[in-house]
Parts: sequence; structure tokens; C-alpha cells
Amino acid sequence: MEFISSDKGKRKLALNGFMYVRDKTKNGVTYWRCEDYLKCKSRVSTAEDDSLMRAPSEHSHPPNPARVIVARAKASMRDRAVKSDERTSNIIQSETKDISLATAGALPKKTSLQRMIQRKRSASMSQYSIRRFTDSSKRIKQEQGSNEIFIEQLNAGIAGPPRKK
Repeated sequence: MEFISSDKGKRKLALNGFMYVRDKTKNGVTYWRCEDYLKCKSRVSTAEDDSLMRAPSEHSHPPNPARVIVARAKASMRDRAVKSDERTSNIIQSETKDISLATAGALPKKTSLQRMIQRKRSASMSQYSIRRFTDSSKRIKQEQGSNEIFIEQLNAGIAGPPRKK
């Protein structure tokens, strides 16, 4: 049993070659449903500490371990895209080098993986830029606020111009 980050950043549960998405959380119990929930009614539940509470019910399809391996590789690529400055091709190559040929057929095309990494990088950079802009605008407002207070004090005769030594 392991948890893998999805394309949208949410947690998925990988168990026995099947993937589960979170359905709901109630009273500290998280209920998961099969990723193919439109066709399959299998469910499983975990406790707050991510331990298995209820074993999965029967699936209406066979397990797909290749899908789990691909999901794990893609999550690792997204993580490395944000945390490192490695070239896109190096990230893809290092994450797919140990994948068997049978599993490689389940991988997206190389161009799709490249776009995924580039989108993740540009999204993380735009969040960084927004944070920097917000911090600098707060600082400017604080400086403007202190200047306004100084001007009011100057007009009231409380503060004078700075003295030269």
C-alpha cells in the first residue's frame, strides 16, 4: 500500500495493482473508491494514520500494475521538476530507465511528459512570482504608511527635517 500524488496534486492509493481515489473522509476514516469507479464498485477505507481499516471489495476488472508504476514515475517527475534545475530530458530519462518494455507501453508520449514537466515548472515559478510581488507590495504599503505618518507629524510641528551632523 502506498500513496501517490495525482496530476492535480491529490493523493491516490495504490494497493495490489489497483489505484483508488479519495471518495470522502468521515469521523477520521477515509473512504477510497476504485479509480475506474464508473465501471467498478470496489472500495477500501483507511484510518487517520493511513493504516488499512477495511480490505478492498472485489473489482470488476483485472489489476493493472503498469498503471501504478507509471503513476509513481509521473509523480516523481513532477516533484523533480519543481525541486531541481535538471533538464527536462534528463528527468524523463532517469525516471523511465528502470521501467520494463511492457510497462513502457503505458507511459504517455515523450512530448506529453515534457509538457507536463514544463507546466509544473511554470506553475511553480508563477506562484513564486506572486509571492514575491505580494511581499514587495506589502513592504511598499508599509513604507508609504510610515512616510504619511512622518508628513502628518511634520505638518503638525511634531517632527522636523533630519538634522545634519
